[in-house]
Amino acid sequence: MRLLMNLLLASSLLDTTQSDKASVSLASAHEPLGMLSPTIGTLGGGLIALIAAIVLALILKKVVRSSPLMTALLTRVRRPSYWMFAFWGAVLGLATSLWEVDLKAESNGVFLAFFAHTLLIASIIATTWTFYAALGVLEDAVRMRKKADGTQSRRFETQVQVLRRLSQAIVILLGISFVILTFPGARQAMGTMLASAGVISVIAGLAAQATLKNVFAGIQLAFTDAVRVGDIVRVQEKDDIGVVEEITLAYLVVRVWDERRFVVPSNYFTTTIFENWSRRTARQVGTVELHLDWNAPIDRIRQKVEDILNNTDLWDGEKWAVQVTDSDKESVVVRVAMSAENSSTLWDLRCHVREALISWIASEESSARSMSRYVKHEAPAQPKTTARKTPARRKAPARKKKDSSTNEQSDG
Repeated sequence: MRLLMNLLLASSLLDTTQSDKASVSLASAHEPLGMLSPTIGTLGGGLIALIAAIVLALILKKVVRSSPLMTALLTRVRRPSYWMFAFWGAVLGLATSLWEVDLKAESNGVFLAFFAHTLLIASIIATTWTFYAALGVLEDAVRMRKKADGTQSRRFETQVQVLRRLSQAIVILLGISFVILTFPGARQAMGTMLASAGVISVIAGLAAQATLKNVFAGIQLAFTDAVRVGDIVRVQEKDDIGVVEEITLAYLVVRVWDERRFVVPSNYFTTTIFENWSRRTARQVGTVELHLDWNAPIDRIRQKVEDILNNTDLWDGEKWAVQVTDSDKESVVVRVAMSAENSSTLWDLRCHVREALISWIASEESSARSMSRYVKHEAPAQPKTTARKTPARRKAPARKKKDSSTNEQSDG
């Protein structure tokens, strides 16, 4: 603890004023410290710590050989832990070489303080990197459990994804905070920030309301088990169906059949009704409808469907049925229902059954195809009449009236 306090005191030299430099010149009567001792202390401490880290890693590798999870953890933290040990060893070596040394009285005290401060920041960054990498072992745990029990660990996988991202975000935030606190001015400002934390939190909450809403929605989805990684959901108003690939604190990634990815905000799944096709199980039932003639042999169609399903690996062997579900004056509707272990397999099974039935009907049961029948009706003959038709009288042409003046002239 005393070594760390010495380093923090050394870092405070970065904020020295001109008056402090005057006091340094007054204390220059003694022999200067020089750079040999701090250099040897820094390099020696870092080298010893690095060798210790390598030896410890070799010992732990043999000890945890029987545990796959611990082996994965050791693999993830090996490289960042080497840096962490080396930097902290250098920090301790430098602090030991500066034991009971007043850097304010040394001519190179400012440089040594800056060097010690840089080593301290590098050590904090390396420690943050090590803890960040260690949290990645949660993904290895998910893969191991998924390999053991198949799709039964989807809820665990979803929760681990959210917890890992949340924990890594907290680790990064703490690392940045510790780096900032190494500066004396920042430590003084921290008290003022804590005093006004209430006002700042209200302002930040209003500014990032949408983001915080998605973050809390992501946490809610992880622990309420409403949707999990690997679930088949219907998203948006386009009736797009896809598989949930990733769940983060702010959004979900849904992969649809044509390899497109929808990035959907987490808030969508907590405020909007959506379909989860694999909430309890991924098994689904699909149908194929055929419009056939009234003379279609239903029994033979049922036997053919059974043969088709028994000769394909797409059918899960659970459910199937052939039923006439509707009819009109020209055709009947034959519905073939079948089950499959998931939606993608069900789609392939429906296409396979439809193609096989169409080929069979076209080649062997052509009479079952729907057709329209037209019956020609002849109109009854009209009886002939013997009555003689009376010829119509022809009207005489109307005479034109002569003009009265013309008549008077003819009389004269």
